[in-house]
Amino acid sequence: MNYLLLILLFIIGVYVEKLIKRVRDDKLGWKVQKFNRDKIIYSEKINNKWESIDIRAGFDIGTFVVHFENKTDWKEYPEWAQDRNLVIERVLLRFPKKKNNEIDEIGKIK
Repeated sequence: MNYLLLILLFIIGVYVEKLIKRVRDDKLGWKVQKFNRDKIIYSEKINNKWESIDIRAGFDIGTFVVHFENKTDWKEYPEWAQDRNLVIERVLLRFPKKKNNEIDEIGKIK
């Protein structure tokens, strides 16, 4: 009986967490999600529809690292995503860079 209650509480907790994230993302109008070990997805809500771009990522000595495109390649993204600095700022809010790392001139975190 106690195990069933714990399982039920766990399921409710997961559902509430997803609901909180959905409300937060809708309020902000953007979201960043880790899709897999090689990619994250940055999305913005435009005209009540989520539009997304893929951003490369990976692991560097056990740390998840985001690889941003350089300014020239960034132009291949859709028009709504052209504010590169804003997108990078938002992504780094969700996936902070390692200490003492900086975004270098070709757009990768080093």
